[in-house]
Amino acid sequence: MAGYSDINNGSLYSQAMAGFFSRSKSATLDNMARKTLVSRSRILYLEAPVARACIDVLLRECVGSGLRYAPRKTSVYFDNYPAITEQLTIDLHKASDLHLLEATHRLTFNQLQSLIFRTILLSGDCFLIRLNNGDFCVKESDYCYTPSFLTIESTGQAKFNGRTVIDGVELNEYSQPIAYWFCNDLYAETVKESWIRIPAFDSETGLPQVLHCAYFERPDQFRGLPLLAPVIEDLWSLRAYLTSETQMSILQCNQSWCITTNTNPTVNPFVGLSQADLDAPIISTKDDPKPQGSDDFSIVPPMTNSLFSGAARKTTFIQPGTSIHLAEGEDIKAIAPTAPHSGLETFIRVVVEQIGAAVGIPSQILMARIDSNYASCKAAFAELQHTVRLYRTMFTETFLKPFFQCFCYDDILDKGYESTSYTLYEAALLIANESLWLPSQAQTILEPNREIEFYSKAIELGLVSKNEVAQMLFGHDAVESV
Repeated sequence: MAGYSDINNGSLYSQAMAGFFSRSKSATLDNMARKTLVSRSRILYLEAPVARACIDVLLRECVGSGLRYAPRKTSVYFDNYPAITEQLTIDLHKASDLHLLEATHRLTFNQLQSLIFRTILLSGDCFLIRLNNGDFCVKESDYCYTPSFLTIESTGQAKFNGRTVIDGVELNEYSQPIAYWFCNDLYAETVKESWIRIPAFDSETGLPQVLHCAYFERPDQFRGLPLLAPVIEDLWSLRAYLTSETQMSILQCNQSWCITTNTNPTVNPFVGLSQADLDAPIISTKDDPKPQGSDDFSIVPPMTNSLFSGAARKTTFIQPGTSIHLAEGEDIKAIAPTAPHSGLETFIRVVVEQIGAAVGIPSQILMARIDSNYASCKAAFAELQHTVRLYRTMFTETFLKPFFQCFCYDDILDKGYESTSYTLYEAALLIANESLWLPSQAQTILEPNREIEFYSKAIELGLVSKNEVAQMLFGHDAVESV
């Protein structure tokens, strides 16, 4: 990423677009410049409506009000699985209601999910550090990066005990993350005491000590990238063009008439004040005594000062419905506004389609313009569901299951775990891996008659069950009529 300092002497366009062009060709170099990339993503999320829509649509569809724990009915590992999962479900609800799942004790489990998923999309990744009491401390991606004192000047690489550190992630010889470096004080990053090295896994229990939630796209990518990374340039161009069109429209609305004349300007009522008029002395009166030659117009501006000489009264303001007799050689012409440009709508549509294709959200949904026929709308929602399943799976595997593994370990340990088949760590890991996480809201129904007709045939053919259809359409199991 190009920094502002690198192109101060460049063109106006290159200065405006500084930091928005990705010029690296490997994940490692991307990671080295990810701070700039994340900051641009956050700025666009705050200022660009389309950027906010990209994040909010995926958050609403993937997580919604939070994914709920739905244990399987049977297990291939445990005989008393229903009893275990029933108690786990109760304990998870209780801990969520009491705000006991994160260190600040402010968020419920569903609020914690929304916070983490939004951070992943916006910043690229999010970290949860497991404390000694079992709570999790949520850390923004800004706090994890490579300390400057680990960098070797001769090679430019960061090393700790012979192991490579890339963007705050310490790797072993197999490029497996084994520790993370966090700065507790971003204003004192050069001080060693401000840094803490946290192992990825607890050496005693084997549980993850740092949950790194991110969506990885390449083998040598050790930090996640924002969802808006590939479309930052398009979003910035769209925002800049819309801003210029708005400014031009406002400027053209400020003056809608233009006066042309070839008469003597000293008697023309449509000519504004000249420099000689501005230098004219103020006439003193009893009500408002002012010395001759005073230039203090702080109370009453020259254009409306009634004490001005007759030269000031030659300025005329045209009010609605005014009829004015024009002298020979005088003409009034209307300025036809040219903004917004006739191609503005086409430009917005093309750019939004490119952005939607890049982030996996159809442009109809991104712009909330569902004005097509049923087949087109259904195709748009079907395409969105592919993206939703992808990100929901990522979120489940990188956050929910590791998080639930730690919760199961602590919960089962408190209840007194006894088994000859699995250790406590293995039991918690198997329960977490077998867990199902389902959205709490039903999918969007465009036309109920067509949807129900379609799923009725699917039930008759044995492709799905009544409960599965009811969960997809209404968010609960099927209700049998009496």
